[in-house]
Amino acid sequence: MKSKGISKYDLDWQVFRVNQKKLPDIDSKLKSVHMFFRYHKNIADRERVLNYLEGLAIAYRGEERQLIRDFAADLAKMRVSQENRIEFDPSKYTLEELMEVVKDLFARNKKWLLKGYRHEEQINFLRKLLVYCKDNKRLQDLDELVRKSKEIPNTHKFLY
Repeated sequence: MKSKGISKYDLDWQVFRVNQKKLPDIDSKLKSVHMFFRYHKNIADRERVLNYLEGLAIAYRGEERQLIRDFAADLAKMRVSQENRIEFDPSKYTLEELMEVVKDLFARNKKWLLKGYRHEEQINFLRKLLVYCKDNKRLQDLDELVRKSKEIPNTHKFLY
């Protein structure tokens, strides 16, 4: 169940999420998630982690899927602060780390925009990153995609 007012667009979370893709196996991913959660025990990051695990479980079958679901169930029971943390301090990261997030979110946005779906919160977050990184070419491309998306009926379907 998603909570009102909790955003996935926390820069610390987005950098972490993109780095997760580099990990080779389920065990590495779950250990990494556990470490992230140990240092971010608040309601917002718990929801981000649980949402990530829900999506991760879709990619696996059988025992691995159950392992992910059991891990998520255990995390869901843990006590957390009620802090709804949203951080945007790009100076904490290298340009390379930020550009990895940009590339990931740009590809996702492009796919959605070409199907007529606009996720305004994600678009605004990506714009802030593009401005910070001085990536004017992608910023122009994003603005053009957003403009075109307004002429396309929304045909995007979410997996979960």
